[in-house]
Amino acid sequence: LQEFNNLKGRTKKEWNKYGYYCEGFICHDMDDSKYWNHSFTPNTSDYSNTCIAAHDIKKGEELTWDYSNYFRPDEKLPEYMVQTNPLEN
Repeated sequence: LQEFNNLKGRTKKEWNKYGYYCEGFICHDMDDSKYWNHSFTPNTSDYSNTCIAAHDIKKGEELTWDYSNYFRPDEKLPEYMVQTNPLEN
């Protein structure tokens, strides 16, 4: 975390935007998945370590993924995920 705290300028902005905290580390996806947004009803899914469309995705439709798949059952979900979970209402 000290390395992350010492970042400056454009690099710090990039990591703040696309980085996420995971088990004591700040992680950053280097592929196109950094452009996907969270949804509890995503339009993509994981199949044998490959992301596939869960249904036809229209041109211009955002790509979504359920980020909660990356949390252990004992971990608390971030507040923005709790507030938007239609499955909890």
